[in-house]
Amino acid sequence: MTTLAFDGRLVAIDSQVTAGDLRYEEEKFYRTTDTTGRDLVVFGAGTTSHIQRAVRELSEGFDELTKGEYTILVVGLRDNPVAFYHDGLPLDLRRDFLVAGSGGAIALAAMKAGHNATEAVLMACSTDLYSGPPVQTYDTVTKRFLKRRT
Repeated sequence: MTTLAFDGRLVAIDSQVTAGDLRYEEEKFYRTTDTTGRDLVVFGAGTTSHIQRAVRELSEGFDELTKGEYTILVVGLRDNPVAFYHDGLPLDLRRDFLVAGSGGAIALAAMKAGHNATEAVLMACSTDLYSGPPVQTYDTVTKRFLKRRT
């Protein structure tokens, strides 16, 4: 699975992909453009094929996403600078943070203890078998990626 965390400003996600006994490193975010030309960055936890389908649907301007086993965080949409979807449905969060994936509980505990999203995902990587470094971090204010952390 993965660990995805958002602390109100930073989006952080690990890079380990697990398929049975196989583990490898891969970027778990997608850059795309929607039908209006707006640049989107999509981060996802869950089934890769479901996340990729959701990214395609976002870029094609779908009003509703197909259900699936995933949670995505989208940066750059018109109405919401940061939007969340779980199993194809938009989430209405009442807090400024989100965690998802197999290391989500660890990341949540770290964030409640005062750590930012990057630090929280790094902590999850040290404990969760299905999450691993390096951690990719995106700053939603400056709209750029920060240096990868291991």
